[in-house]
Amino acid sequence: MNDRNIPPFVNVLIKAIAGIFIVGALTAAFYFSPIPTGDDWQIFQTAALRILHGENPYRIGNSFTLFSNPPWLALLVSPLSLLPIRWGWSLLVVIGLILAIFLAKKLNLDMVKLICLILSPPFLYTLIHGQIDVIVVCSILLPREWWIIAGLTKPQTIIGLAFGALRSNYLRTAVITVAFLLGSLVLFGLWPLDLVNVPKTYAWSTHNIWLGLWPFQVPVGVAIALRGIEQKKDSILLAASPFFLPYATTGNLLGLWLATCMQLSKWQVLIILITWWLAVLFRAL
Repeated sequence: MNDRNIPPFVNVLIKAIAGIFIVGALTAAFYFSPIPTGDDWQIFQTAALRILHGENPYRIGNSFTLFSNPPWLALLVSPLSLLPIRWGWSLLVVIGLILAIFLAKKLNLDMVKLICLILSPPFLYTLIHGQIDVIVVCSILLPREWWIIAGLTKPQTIIGLAFGALRSNYLRTAVITVAFLLGSLVLFGLWPLDLVNVPKTYAWSTHNIWLGLWPFQVPVGVAIALRGIEQKKDSILLAASPFFLPYATTGNLLGLWLATCMQLSKWQVLIILITWWLAVLFRAL
């Protein structure tokens, strides 16, 4: 039967059912895979469940948790936290893949660049560990007035976008930022005090790519950000993000890698990706 003879609502229904089936099949595939459940997802799930129960996501009694992000991030992933932990992680992985495809389409990346994005060390690191960098990187699609809030959500991944507020409506940006932060204080109490007091033991772990280098990488971030401001290119601002903080993992380079995919040709991106994996292999030996 010709598609033109199918009623529009039936066509939409068929696509929706097919989409649900694909998402379900992929989620089940990751659930039954030998890949361990992401350790970072366990932290997010615990924080999200505590928020849903009206509890402090940063403290359990007199002890601190390992959650070290603003509370609205835990609230964002709270629907997934209601699932059993491995199902929640599996669905998060699938959502990350869907968002990568969506982001690539919106930013006009071709198929080669999309594949390079998905097969990159930061993307795979993010999915395997149950991180949310793919979600926060999608903030580049939000109006610039929201970019300060986005940058605060996960600074080591997207804080560079905050400089994009220089090309926004200053008054609207200020109103949105102040109102959002005040609202978070009303909902979650004086959460910044708890966040500051969360032990930062991870900053001294070997997966911190700036371990032993901080703060000497910061001028690189400043240079990249200034270039992005001068050229009015949001992707360059995004690329500056991981250089500003004393802690970053391979997954936090996702915004930098996305910016690279946007700025260079597909063959240049492919060569860099191959070189990157050779470096990973060298370190693993």
